[in-house]
Amino acid sequence: MWNSNLLYYPLFWGSVMGASYCFTTITSYYYCNQENNSDDWLPINLNDHDIRLSIASQTMSMGHAVSSLILSSYSIYTGPQWNIINTPLQNIILQNSIGYFMFDQLYIILAEWTWEFTIHHQLAISYFLSSLYLNHGGYYATIALILAEITNPLMITWSFARKNRLKKLYQALSPFFTYYFTIVRCGIIPIASVYLGNVIFKDQYIANKWKILWGTSCIGLNIAGFIWSYWLCTGYLKMKKKKLLKQEIDP
Repeated sequence: MWNSNLLYYPLFWGSVMGASYCFTTITSYYYCNQENNSDDWLPINLNDHDIRLSIASQTMSMGHAVSSLILSSYSIYTGPQWNIINTPLQNIILQNSIGYFMFDQLYIILAEWTWEFTIHHQLAISYFLSSLYLNHGGYYATIALILAEITNPLMITWSFARKNRLKKLYQALSPFFTYYFTIVRCGIIPIASVYLGNVIFKDQYIANKWKILWGTSCIGLNIAGFIWSYWLCTGYLKMKKKKLLKQEIDP
């Protein structure tokens, strides 16, 4: 059930983030500080420690999103489906996500605190850890990861543009991303969650206490999706209204 390699995954994702931070630091030192490049080479200021740290975090998140989508899709494609005992690949996927969420939680606590991401990460970790402990539920996890991570590459790119004030990229991505994220998080994922919840409830190989834990995690993660979608739509509508007012004042 437990794998001694479990603790390697937080170290791996920490190394990814660290390598990204070192790369941006070296880039800022060798290029952004040059007189000919300081103003035009990049539209963001890599000399800022917080910006470099944020980029490193987003690089790590992108790596987890892409690797989870690829591994989970491959696991479902190659089978088995609805298996009782987790396959070795499913356990690797679980450990990979546990490691990512553990290290990202550390980053959130130390550098960029948000209560909603903290709750989200704890709910996700509780499911992945219990599935690994029970050696069951890995197939449910692969489906959940695909549904959850399918919006993240675009979200990370959008978030990068917003945080670093890349106005043109941010405005170009905002309409599609807002509709896409809202449809997935408020439509597709809740419907899939109801279906998976029904399957888990009828699963004879899971004790009731684990069903309650998984059900609570599922409900909590869906609530987080609704909250994020509300904030996203509200922000987009404000931006759109501000843009229209500006056009009326200065046509």
